Amino acid sequence: MSHEYSSLMYNGALTIQSNTLASHLKPFVTLFLLIILSQPVAHKNLIRTLTSIIISATHCRNVERYYKHSPPRHVNK
Repeated sequence: MSHEYSSLMYNGALTIQSNTLASHLKPFVTLFLLIILSQPVAHKNLIRTLTSIIISATHCRNVERYYKHSPPRHVNK
Protein backbone atom coordinates (compact mmCIF):
# COMPACT_ATOMS: atom_id res chain seq x y z
CA MET A 1 0.00 0.00 0.00
CA SER A 2 1.45 3.34 -1.01
CA HIS A 3 2.13 6.08 1.52
CA GLU A 4 -0.23 8.52 -0.23
CA TYR A 5 -3.10 6.01 -0.24
CA SER A 6 -2.67 5.06 3.42
CA SER A 7 -2.43 8.74 4.37
CA LEU A 8 -5.63 9.45 2.43
CA MET A 9 -7.41 6.58 4.17
CA TYR A 10 -6.16 7.79 7.58
CA ASN A 11 -7.32 11.37 6.95
CA GLY A 12 -10.67 10.12 5.65
CA ALA A 13 -11.17 7.96 8.73
CA LEU A 14 -10.30 10.89 10.99
CA THR A 15 -12.73 13.15 9.18
CA ILE A 16 -15.55 10.62 9.46
CA GLN A 17 -14.77 9.91 13.10
CA SER A 18 -14.49 13.55 14.16
CA ASN A 19 -17.59 14.61 12.24
CA THR A 20 -19.61 11.73 13.68
CA LEU A 21 -18.45 12.18 17.26
CA ALA A 22 -18.31 15.94 17.44
CA SER A 23 -21.44 16.80 15.46
CA HIS A 24 -23.85 14.00 16.29
CA LEU A 25 -22.91 12.94 19.81
CA LYS A 26 -22.24 16.32 21.42
CA PRO A 27 -25.92 17.20 22.11
CA PHE A 28 -26.60 13.73 23.51
CA VAL A 29 -23.49 13.74 25.66
CA THR A 30 -24.42 17.16 27.02
CA LEU A 31 -27.93 15.97 27.80
CA PHE A 32 -26.67 12.81 29.53
CA LEU A 33 -24.18 14.82 31.59
CA LEU A 34 -26.94 17.19 32.70
CA ILE A 35 -29.18 14.27 33.68
CA ILE A 36 -26.40 12.45 35.53
CA LEU A 37 -25.14 15.53 37.35
CA SER A 38 -28.68 16.44 38.43
CA GLN A 39 -28.99 13.11 40.28
CA PRO A 40 -28.08 13.04 44.00
CA VAL A 41 -25.50 10.30 43.48
CA ALA A 42 -23.54 10.69 40.25
CA HIS A 43 -22.27 7.47 38.67
CA LYS A 44 -18.52 7.99 38.40
CA ASN A 45 -17.89 5.34 35.72
CA LEU A 46 -20.52 6.79 33.41
CA ILE A 47 -19.16 10.30 33.87
CA ARG A 48 -15.63 9.04 33.10
CA THR A 49 -16.89 7.27 29.97
CA LEU A 50 -18.73 10.32 28.67
CA THR A 51 -15.78 12.56 29.47
CA SER A 52 -13.44 10.25 27.54
CA ILE A 53 -15.83 10.40 24.56
CA ILE A 54 -15.71 14.20 24.62
CA ILE A 55 -11.91 14.19 24.94
CA SER A 56 -11.49 11.70 22.08
CA ALA A 57 -13.83 13.71 19.84
CA THR A 58 -11.85 16.87 20.55
CA HIS A 59 -8.56 15.02 20.01
CA CYS A 60 -9.74 13.66 16.64
CA ARG A 61 -10.70 17.11 15.49
CA ASN A 62 -7.31 18.54 16.60
CA VAL A 63 -5.38 15.75 14.86
CA GLU A 64 -7.43 16.26 11.70
CA ARG A 65 -6.78 20.01 11.79
CA TYR A 66 -3.03 19.37 12.32
CA TYR A 67 -2.73 16.96 9.39
CA LYS A 68 -4.83 19.16 7.11
CA HIS A 69 -2.60 22.20 7.59
CA SER A 70 0.82 20.59 7.93
CA PRO A 71 2.99 19.93 4.88
CA PRO A 72 3.57 16.26 3.99
CA ARG A 73 6.58 14.70 5.65
CA HIS A 74 8.95 12.23 4.05
CA VAL A 75 10.87 9.99 6.42
CA ASN A 76 14.22 8.77 5.15
CA LYS A 77 15.15 5.35 6.49
